[in-house]
Amino acid sequence: MQRLEKLYRDQEGQLLNEFRQPQGIPHMASRGTRLEEVLREFLMRRLPARCDLGRGQVITYVGELSQETDIAIYDSLAYRPLALEGSYQLFPVESVLGIVQVTSRLTKQKLFQDARKIASVKELRLPIMEYAGPSAWGESERRACAPYAVLFAYSSSVRELRTVERWLVEATSATQQNHRVDLVCVLGKGVVCWQDGSSLQEAFDSAQAEKSDVAISLGAGEATLLEFMLRISNAIGMRRARPASLWRYFKGDFRRIGQHAVELQVFISCRRCGRQVDWTDVLDPRVVEDLAERRHCVEMTEIEAIGRLVGAAPIGLEGLCRDRTVLVYDPRGHFQAGELPGITRQITDENGHETTVHFEGVHSWFNGVVDDTVFLVPEVYMGDVIKGACPYCASPLES
Repeated sequence: MQRLEKLYRDQEGQLLNEFRQPQGIPHMASRGTRLEEVLREFLMRRLPARCDLGRGQVITYVGELSQETDIAIYDSLAYRPLALEGSYQLFPVESVLGIVQVTSRLTKQKLFQDARKIASVKELRLPIMEYAGPSAWGESERRACAPYAVLFAYSSSVRELRTVERWLVEATSATQQNHRVDLVCVLGKGVVCWQDGSSLQEAFDSAQAEKSDVAISLGAGEATLLEFMLRISNAIGMRRARPASLWRYFKGDFRRIGQHAVELQVFISCRRCGRQVDWTDVLDPRVVEDLAERRHCVEMTEIEAIGRLVGAAPIGLEGLCRDRTVLVYDPRGHFQAGELPGITRQITDENGHETTVHFEGVHSWFNGVVDDTVFLVPEVYMGDVIKGACPYCASPLES
């Protein structure tokens, strides 16, 4: 162990020498880029082989973009960057395991700037990853897991690490816990992190549901680099990106409703005039929240749900949806009880006369996706789900 610690102390000295050497480079941006490259090369040789590193922005399939990150650590076995132009890359949010902002000299202003950049990544819709937490050694669970975020500094404008600790608390005081900087590392001084109350303190905290508001300073001196590597290796090593189809990044019709990504396939007939209407723009956001939180929903396989809606087992769909789980929105409990009411429509015949038609036993529905979960809504609940009027006959939807 002493030999390993000495090795990291020597490597920390090499990084500090690299920081001092580029003084001959006149342009500060070039110097900063060189320091990023040095740290990137160092991490590439030590993080798990599935990890690759790049520079660029993080994007969601809804089209949201983060600010630019100095180093993005992503799972290269599951994903590749979506775009590449020179050294600039575009990373799908599902692939990003960690981010590192690099600075040659940490100041209060720089810490505040980088904290905002990190928050811009963590505020994106969180991917569902395989995660083995400190209380589940050897076991994996699926949870929404933010990338592990580090602010790495070669030096600082202050001598006391406690001052950096106060800066961190101030910079993130108005930030949600899941959107904060997880670790600040200042070479030759130590690290600042959040104390989460576990025996392992902060090493896994960015994936916990709750984190402490107490920042702690750990003076490590020449062992700072070792402390940094232990923490980032633990955090990255416990995250596994789950492959997702990239089709939706290019062909998906997703949009943001509240805090959720929603894809809708809502083309139904108006109950009065019978014409096809796209109700996408009038979906009630409260229903989206219900679906995201699984309120008023019945969970079952898609083939079972469709069978109950049409009154018979669907033919020819077994291979497509036998194992896929869906949520059936059932705010009044009619579907679960097997008592869906029939649908009454006003139909205009070819002579212009209106006729009332009642349908029993067979029910239509519309479907879509909320945060990767497929949902079905029986048509009888359209009045509960959509608020608006038909653009053709101005007839309001009725519950």
